[in-house]
Amino acid sequence: QSARDGLREAKRGFADKDVTLGTAEGEITVLKRELAVKETSLQAALRDVATVRSDLSAKDEALRIAERDRASLRRELEARDSALAGATK
Repeated sequence: QSARDGLREAKRGFADKDVTLGTAEGEITVLKRELAVKETSLQAALRDVATVRSDLSAKDEALRIAERDRASLRRELEARDSALAGATK
């Protein structure tokens, strides 16, 4: 009888552990899904950052070109002013 009681108790213990294991496996599955969603969001955010960096780089290059053009126009204007000043003397 004692052996049977021990066996019955062991079976209950295994059943409890099976429930605990099943619960843990379910939680792991949920966490894996959440991680996949977060990884997808992260990848989208990284693509957005790359796009913004690219846009910023293009705008920075356009600004450098505009500044170079402005400097060139300023030199041309100064040369014309000098020529005009020399012609009026």
